[in-house]
Amino acid sequence: MAAPSVERLVYGQAPDGLPAHRWVLTVGKYQASFTEWGATWVSWNIPDKSGKFDDVILGFNDVSQLHRARGGCFGSICGRYANRIGNAQFSLDGKTFLLEANNGPNCNHGGRTGFDSRRWKAEVGTLHQAAYIRFTYISNDGEEGFPGELITSAIYTLDHTGSVRLDLRAECETATVANLTNHAYFNLSGLSASSIGDHCLQILSQQYLECDHSTLPTGKIYSVESTPFNFHPRSSPKAIGTYLNGDPALAHTRGYDHTLVIQGEIGHLRPAAKLSHPASGRVIRVSTTAPALVLYTGNWLKEVGDGALGKAGKPYDNHSGVALETQNYPDAPNHPHFPSARVDTTHPFVQTTVWEPSLQA
Repeated sequence: MAAPSVERLVYGQAPDGLPAHRWVLTVGKYQASFTEWGATWVSWNIPDKSGKFDDVILGFNDVSQLHRARGGCFGSICGRYANRIGNAQFSLDGKTFLLEANNGPNCNHGGRTGFDSRRWKAEVGTLHQAAYIRFTYISNDGEEGFPGELITSAIYTLDHTGSVRLDLRAECETATVANLTNHAYFNLSGLSASSIGDHCLQILSQQYLECDHSTLPTGKIYSVESTPFNFHPRSSPKAIGTYLNGDPALAHTRGYDHTLVIQGEIGHLRPAAKLSHPASGRVIRVSTTAPALVLYTGNWLKEVGDGALGKAGKPYDNHSGVALETQNYPDAPNHPHFPSARVDTTHPFVQTTVWEPSLQA
């Protein structure tokens, strides 16, 4: 096997007027690429059952299109707080902090200019049978209303099995909150214009968070039994499209946009989900240290894409990709019984997720 390599390519001019780049990591037959704009995962080429490699991540050929579609956070790191914080405010140590509301009355994915729309510093390197890129970003005190200077890093590593590992870390010298995730949309058909309704999904979860009509958690946690949210492996394999269109529980979200609690001990790397595409034979297994997984079936991709042209030269349709967002619970700062989102000098944010490709037996 050839030595792992990293190639830097031009990725257009970013909104800050400076050039953006796309770094292509190659390890054996596998490739994945990333850009410093939003610390974004741009592409991932994995084989089907015939050995044909295809890109299975929705994305763009130029940073200008990526930014135009920023409402969809395509492949980007979401922060300072991924998902929603209710009424765009929270209290910490007796003080209330007002955030930028960008999703009705709520703050979603960090506000109007979240981590997905920031330039990160990039460093690259190779290891034995692996290549990596380390992104770092310093979020200033008061950015989007959040307290404290947050120093954040996101390290993507591609290894000889084709697996991509993401190690996230955030530190702050004063008390704040943080919740980071990668927001890649997967389509294992390799045809990113097709619906993901024929993809099969398993999630190691027995509970989900009830949400209101603004997709904000109510604080109640229910069993997935006898609901459209039951993707547990002990149940029959379920196609995502089984309930995607028409189930009353999904009507107001136009599909899945729900948080499922991952079984096992928080902070320990453990299996979380398995996404498969029977026609191509492709499979992705997801492991994480995070408390939960937000299942989002790209219900608004056409609208939030704002006409941006995808890799095939046309906008993405709704439900053309599925995001498996490993993260803490949405709105955790406002629910004391949810896992803590607090970050301070003794409690950094640390999270690992691994996406492992394989083929159906």
